[in-house]
Amino acid sequence: MTSKTNFAQTFRVSLSLCALLIALVGVYFAGRSILSYSLPMQQGDYLTAAQNSEGSERALALYDAGLVLYRAKDFENSRLALTEAYSSLSAKHGQIGKSDLPLAGKIQFLLGLVSERTDQGQLAIDAYKDALRHDPTNLPAKYNLERLLTKQAQEGSGQGEGKDGKPGTNPSSGAGKSGNKGI
Repeated sequence: MTSKTNFAQTFRVSLSLCALLIALVGVYFAGRSILSYSLPMQQGDYLTAAQNSEGSERALALYDAGLVLYRAKDFENSRLALTEAYSSLSAKHGQIGKSDLPLAGKIQFLLGLVSERTDQGQLAIDAYKDALRHDPTNLPAKYNLERLLTKQAQEGSGQGEGKDGKPGTNPSSGAGKSGNKGI
């Protein structure tokens, strides 16, 4: 009977030590997450938060960084942050998860704005199309896409400069042989 009692006490002690070890590991990871992701996000240090996270958290931190850079008119670094944010959404599984589609739409919309600010109309059009593919309810993306497509159609009506610098049909104006705008 004494050996059964000793075994039970030893088993309880071992079980208690395992539970304590698991709790300490949990506290370590929770503390690490708070210090490396949550705290920098609250302080607006989005790039630090992005470096210490992965997946959707990384994408969100990079999106926030891209938004701050866009507002500061640092369009090139904003584009880099947003491109990395979009890539990180699909890095784990090779495709964007259903729960990440709204964030993907926001990233593409902001990429469209950045592309417009840097006079890259076709990239802006493509980004707005992607934003609508991810989130068909994104009315600002729809508006901007229609505005750019209308502008592109008006500019592509054969009013570009010819080879001699005079107005005429410019092959890069988007007008086909029949003079109609091709899409």
